Amino acid sequence: MGEKRLLAVTLTLSLFLGLATLAVAVYLSENPHQGSRGEVYISRYEASLDSDGVLREKYTYVLGERKQMIYRSWDTPLTRGDRPLGSEGYIEVVGVACPPGTVPYVVDYRGELELLLPASPEVRGDVERIIEKYGVRSEAGCYAPQGLGPGAYVAVYTFQLHPPLRCGPDACLLDLSLAAAGRHVYYDEFSVAVSGAQMVYLHPASPGRVEAGHGSWLVEGKGLPSKSVLRILALYPRGTGMPAGSVEEVEDAFALARSMVEDAWYRVSLAKTMLVGAGLAAAAAPLVGVGVYLARGREGKPRYPVPQGVPPDTGEKPWQVNLLYHGQVGSLSTDAVVATILDLADSGVVKLRESSGRVLLSLDEEALKGRKLDGFEAAVVELLRTLGGEEVDLKEVGERVKRDPELKARIKSLALKLMVPGKEAERLAREAVESSRLFFAAPLIASILMAVAAAVLGHQLGLQGIMGGGVIALLLSALTYAPLLAAPVYVYGRWRPGYLEKYLAWRRFLGWLDEMGVGRAGLSRLAGGWYKLLAYAAALGRGEKVARVLEDTGIREAVAAAIAYSYIHTHYHRNRLGGAVPSGGGGGGGGFGGGGAGAR
Repeated sequence: MGEKRLLAVTLTLSLFLGLATLAVAVYLSENPHQGSRGEVYISRYEASLDSDGVLREKYTYVLGERKQMIYRSWDTPLTRGDRPLGSEGYIEVVGVACPPGTVPYVVDYRGELELLLPASPEVRGDVERIIEKYGVRSEAGCYAPQGLGPGAYVAVYTFQLHPPLRCGPDACLLDLSLAAAGRHVYYDEFSVAVSGAQMVYLHPASPGRVEAGHGSWLVEGKGLPSKSVLRILALYPRGTGMPAGSVEEVEDAFALARSMVEDAWYRVSLAKTMLVGAGLAAAAAPLVGVGVYLARGREGKPRYPVPQGVPPDTGEKPWQVNLLYHGQVGSLSTDAVVATILDLADSGVVKLRESSGRVLLSLDEEALKGRKLDGFEAAVVELLRTLGGEEVDLKEVGERVKRDPELKARIKSLALKLMVPGKEAERLAREAVESSRLFFAAPLIASILMAVAAAVLGHQLGLQGIMGGGVIALLLSALTYAPLLAAPVYVYGRWRPGYLEKYLAWRRFLGWLDEMGVGRAGLSRLAGGWYKLLAYAAALGRGEKVARVLEDTGIREAVAAAIAYSYIHTHYHRNRLGGAVPSGGGGGGGGFGGGGAGAR
């Protein structure tokens, strides 16, 4: 595929992925409370909070499968009357009203179980086993000895709050978390009535709205995913009947509440901005790709015309041509091995002889002494020596390899080693092409960092959509830049001086092979150079095509070379000897309370 076409393909893929990332980021930043119901959810949550600290909660549980109990847990210590030592706040259970046929229970902050209705020792034992298994503390709920089948069930909990209060001269601030991120199931609808408060704020990380009424405030909304929080800040006149767990004196409770809300809004806005920023950085990938190509990838015009019809005399061996001018610059394919064997045959180091329909291969040790081998050629010779014998039939060796696991492992190891470019190949690739891929690093890293920041902030704030959006943006950002990074290095890089002309010469030679200019007239000038022609054709991935043309010419030496190529290609390139080698290159939302509802 040509450079311009590769450029168009990579930019199109990158544009599609970048726009998808941006669309996901924008949608989830505007809709941060995303989540699915699941098999268990709350269809309606209704709560009322009085100025004396009495909290009444009514849950309508919907079960899609059989469960043993429904419950409401707290992050704050839950008690049946005593005050935990060292606790700034605690919650006292007043009552639990359960569906018919179930037994209300409480597990306090110490893990002690209390059944609120008389029950048999068997029922108590079952509850104790479940509590012990799940390690639940500070939980109230309803246990069903026979289980609760699919359907809707209502449970009502009454608690006396003893919260930590921050009090100024005129008012006290209550920071109450009714549902902490990751501690509850999905809520379809929720409403919280707050009586006796001077002011009520809904925490910016919580969905819903606040409406003022006559002597009360109503917080309500729809859709509370399990990773979201339901948290309110209520200001009461100092001296109301709410029993405090602890009191912290502050200069101005109203100013403190506004500061907390503003700080939360800032962090929520920052999380949304980071998420959209990650999407923008990903969507900018095609622009970055165009910029890098125009600045450092677009080649100038060659200084002189390039020949065709013969392998260009550029000084590279067939394996080096495979490394530089075929496929991804800097990667080798099994064609390089076949091409090197043919090149060694052209120089007389490898002897190929046809006998009874088979091709026999041997090494000429004298010729080998007279030729200086590079690292790749030496590795190919080592592979040929491993096949064994002074003259070997590759087909026979292939059958022996199947029967000898040790020989198979050794040959596979040598073949894999040949496919990994060594220091010589890496040096040649760096000498030929100046890569510009590092220019993709800054926007990619920026996109990833913003996506990670959005996910972390979303997790801390209990914003499931932003948290999940950050993770999605993180993955898509990496994918958006993947086509640019996966493109051959010469697309977003530049041939160094002298190599562009060589590249164009080999492209023209390859075009000549593809147009099948290899006929009697075209081949007449190559008489005696059949192995060299096949070696470079194989290096460029056209060996089979050229071999067929050579066989059709009827020239005896050309036909013999074509048969030898086909034999080697069949028994090595198709992995009979080469083995399997490549052929080409949740935290809570803060505040007093927390927890949430669920079923098990």
